[in-house]
Amino acid sequence: MKKIIIFLVLGLFLLMGRLGVNAAFQHQIKLFWGQGCPHCEKVRSYLQSHPLGPQWQVEQLEIYQHSENRQKFLAAAKQCNIPIAKAGVPLAIIDGQCYLGDSPIISKLAGVVESQNPAPVHVKSPNNAAITLPMVLMGAATDAINPCAFAVLILLLATVLAAGEKKRIFRAGLAFSAAIFAAYYGFGLGLYRLAFMGHLSAVFLKAVAALAIILGIFNIKDYFAYGAGGFVMEVPRRWRPAMQRLLRSAGSPLAAAAVGLLVSFFLLPCTSGPYVVVTGWLAAREHYRRALLWLALYNFVFISPMLLITLGAWRGMSLEKLEEKRQKHIRNLHLIAGVLLLLMGGIVLFV
Repeated sequence: MKKIIIFLVLGLFLLMGRLGVNAAFQHQIKLFWGQGCPHCEKVRSYLQSHPLGPQWQVEQLEIYQHSENRQKFLAAAKQCNIPIAKAGVPLAIIDGQCYLGDSPIISKLAGVVESQNPAPVHVKSPNNAAITLPMVLMGAATDAINPCAFAVLILLLATVLAAGEKKRIFRAGLAFSAAIFAAYYGFGLGLYRLAFMGHLSAVFLKAVAALAIILGIFNIKDYFAYGAGGFVMEVPRRWRPAMQRLLRSAGSPLAAAAVGLLVSFFLLPCTSGPYVVVTGWLAAREHYRRALLWLALYNFVFISPMLLITLGAWRGMSLEKLEEKRQKHIRNLHLIAGVLLLLMGGIVLFV
């Protein structure tokens, strides 16, 4: 069973990597430049200060000190119908179109930057980080206290402990938490790219706010009437037997990491709501590099209870009592999550 799980995870990674490469680079820029060329430095400085989105692949080829790049430059000049006597740098080929000289290149790049970075939908707050930080923390806290995430880790650690592997419990829990972090971080990057390339509008942000409010109401419903309507804001009941079988197969740290990656898909229905809201917010307000940091912070907060539970179990904390407390306070956890989601929806709508 362990070998099958590891094989499936490796295959999943290869598939995601293949899809990620195809989805990430939809446009290409090939810039030929020369060391000491002031016009080239203007173009390179512009690219550095105006980073393009993840769908752009930028290749910079220095031709004065690299003979192989010089040959590519001559071939490119011929392709662009530029006479050798007039060929010079900087020369840029942007999606198959040729641009010679710093002004034409920068003008084209400015149009690209403007088209893919529309003005933010909301501009009321002059300090974007002051609003984004509480949004990220509220979303992460909502995910961190999610009852189903607790249940999954407790079951995993109980399985390792029942197998007489107390010495491995810390490594298994750490590997499982790290795998959840990696899976959700990748999921967040994918969501950001889709939202970013979709040119966000006010309608999209209103839909994100509506999602947060609806999920908040559903969680509060589970506080007052747990399971009313035939569903709870947790892992769907029909998925739980398969998830439990996976968890019981994770006896080693490597197997725990593999299971963590697979189990992350089971957790998506009950943990992805706040993540979608926060990712939509980031795509509307943050460039890619800053979004990477915000997503890292989100996911670290998300897995922090898992790390604490792992440490406690390693030091002898009773997992049975912990599960009893989870069951006892499960409605309160739904209430807290619901209130936080309502607050997030309000921030998206009115800030």
